[in-house]
Amino acid sequence: MKIESTKLQNLSDWELIVSFLHWEGSNSGKLADAVEIFVRQNADGFGRDAEALGVLFDWSHVRDSSDESITRMAKIIRYFSNQTITTMEK
Repeated sequence: MKIESTKLQNLSDWELIVSFLHWEGSNSGKLADAVEIFVRQNADGFGRDAEALGVLFDWSHVRDSSDESITRMAKIIRYFSNQTITTMEK
């Protein structure tokens, strides 16, 4: 699955997160499972231990995250999506 790198550069942090983590996002399903879990572990909508609460994949955990968590999740997505693009271009 190809990720459109030029489009990603133009997205705000929140738009980027929605595109990858929301079930209707244009890039939904394009992150490796381990990367998506790592991103979601950095959300704080239900506090820092969402995995233990069984809500790691609940959209509200992402949606209700703090600004700091949104920035952190977007940085992780940008890093790993860039790695995917670089690998695919070789």
